[in-house]
Amino acid sequence: MNGKLIVFDGIAGSGKSTIIRAKAEAMRTEGKRVFELSRWELTETHPPRFEEVRDFDVYVTYEPTRRWIGAAIRNELSRDDSKAYDSS
Repeated sequence: MNGKLIVFDGIAGSGKSTIIRAKAEAMRTEGKRVFELSRWELTETHPPRFEEVRDFDVYVTYEPTRRWIGAAIRNELSRDDSKAYDSS
Protein backbone atom coordinates (compact mmCIF):
# COMPACT_ATOMS: atom_id res chain seq x y z
CA MET A 1 0.00 0.00 0.00
CA ASN A 2 1.22 3.47 -0.86
CA GLY A 3 0.00 6.55 0.89
CA LYS A 4 0.85 9.68 2.78
CA LEU A 5 0.19 10.81 6.31
CA ILE A 6 -0.17 14.56 6.58
CA VAL A 7 -0.34 16.08 10.06
CA PHE A 8 -1.39 19.63 10.87
CA ASP A 9 -0.27 20.81 14.27
CA GLY A 10 -0.50 24.18 15.93
CA ILE A 11 -1.96 26.17 18.78
CA ALA A 12 -5.68 26.80 19.09
CA GLY A 13 -6.88 29.36 16.61
CA SER A 14 -3.90 29.04 14.27
CA GLY A 15 -6.03 27.98 11.28
CA LYS A 16 -5.56 24.21 11.24
CA SER A 17 -9.24 23.42 10.70
CA THR A 18 -9.58 26.07 8.00
CA ILE A 19 -6.63 24.66 6.06
CA ILE A 20 -7.83 21.08 6.49
CA ARG A 21 -11.35 21.92 5.27
CA ALA A 22 -9.93 23.73 2.23
CA LYS A 23 -7.63 20.82 1.40
CA ALA A 24 -10.47 18.30 1.81
CA GLU A 25 -12.65 20.34 -0.54
CA ALA A 26 -9.82 20.61 -3.09
CA MET A 27 -9.40 16.84 -2.99
CA ARG A 28 -13.13 16.36 -3.54
CA THR A 29 -12.87 18.66 -6.57
CA GLU A 30 -10.11 16.35 -7.86
CA GLY A 31 -12.53 13.44 -7.60
CA LYS A 32 -11.18 11.97 -4.35
CA ARG A 33 -13.55 10.33 -1.90
CA VAL A 34 -13.01 12.14 1.41
CA PHE A 35 -14.06 10.76 4.81
CA GLU A 36 -14.34 13.38 7.55
CA LEU A 37 -14.66 12.09 11.10
CA SER A 38 -16.24 15.36 12.27
CA ARG A 39 -19.11 14.88 9.79
CA TRP A 40 -19.45 11.20 10.73
CA GLU A 41 -19.89 12.09 14.39
CA LEU A 42 -22.82 14.40 13.61
CA THR A 43 -25.03 11.43 12.74
CA GLU A 44 -23.37 8.31 14.16
CA THR A 45 -22.94 7.16 17.75
CA HIS A 46 -20.25 4.55 17.13
CA PRO A 47 -16.69 4.83 15.82
CA PRO A 48 -16.46 4.06 12.11
CA ARG A 49 -15.82 0.42 11.30
CA PHE A 50 -13.40 -0.58 8.57
CA GLU A 51 -16.21 -1.86 6.38
CA GLU A 52 -17.85 1.58 6.51
CA VAL A 53 -14.79 3.60 5.48
CA ARG A 54 -12.57 1.30 3.44
CA ASP A 55 -13.48 2.81 0.06
CA PHE A 56 -12.38 6.37 0.80
CA ASP A 57 -9.23 7.90 -0.69
CA VAL A 58 -8.65 10.49 2.03
CA TYR A 59 -9.33 10.35 5.78
CA VAL A 60 -9.64 13.52 7.83
CA THR A 61 -9.56 13.00 11.58
CA TYR A 62 -8.33 14.79 14.70
CA GLU A 63 -6.88 14.16 18.12
CA PRO A 64 -7.70 14.09 20.89
CA THR A 65 -11.09 12.86 19.91
CA ARG A 66 -14.20 14.68 21.03
CA ARG A 67 -15.54 11.50 22.56
CA TRP A 68 -15.11 10.62 26.24
CA ILE A 69 -11.45 9.65 25.89
CA GLY A 70 -10.56 12.99 24.34
CA ALA A 71 -12.44 14.82 27.08
CA ALA A 72 -10.58 12.79 29.72
CA ILE A 73 -7.21 13.63 28.14
CA ARG A 74 -8.02 17.35 27.86
CA ASN A 75 -9.31 17.41 31.45
CA GLU A 76 -6.21 15.69 32.80
CA LEU A 77 -3.78 17.91 30.88
CA SER A 78 -5.53 21.09 32.01
CA ARG A 79 -5.43 20.27 35.73
CA ASP A 80 -3.44 22.64 37.91
CA ASP A 81 -3.82 20.76 41.18
CA SER A 82 -1.13 18.18 40.50
CA LYS A 83 2.66 18.39 40.26
CA ALA A 84 2.63 15.20 38.16
CA TYR A 85 3.10 17.17 34.96
CA ASP A 86 5.48 19.77 36.36
CA SER A 87 8.79 19.63 34.51
CA SER A 88 10.73 21.54 37.16
